[in-house]
Amino acid sequence: MAVAGSIGADQVAALQRLLRAMGLYRGACDGTAGPATDRAVRAALALLPAVPPSVQRWPAAARRRCLIRLLARPSEGPGDGPSHGPSHGLSDGPGDGLSDRTGASL
Repeated sequence: MAVAGSIGADQVAALQRLLRAMGLYRGACDGTAGPATDRAVRAALALLPAVPPSVQRWPAAARRRCLIRLLARPSEGPGDGPSHGPSHGLSDGPGDGLSDRTGASL
């Protein structure tokens, strides 16, 4: 049974592939979030200017959900409003465990 707010192996594997493409992860893209994935997530979050340093103190699963939400979020483009960039196979759907208030504070 899945825990509310948990992410599945498919999303972890997609996150691992993205972290590998960013040059932050060298492990297997197997959907298992181990220490190498967690180090890469920490490194990626540290690179994003919109993420406060306090996020680094969150539990590993919460940091993964935060990064997925940030990477899956539509980016604001110049001109007519939001432009939906590539999701990289990541979804920030309602089961991500982050409230709208938390997402807005990032």
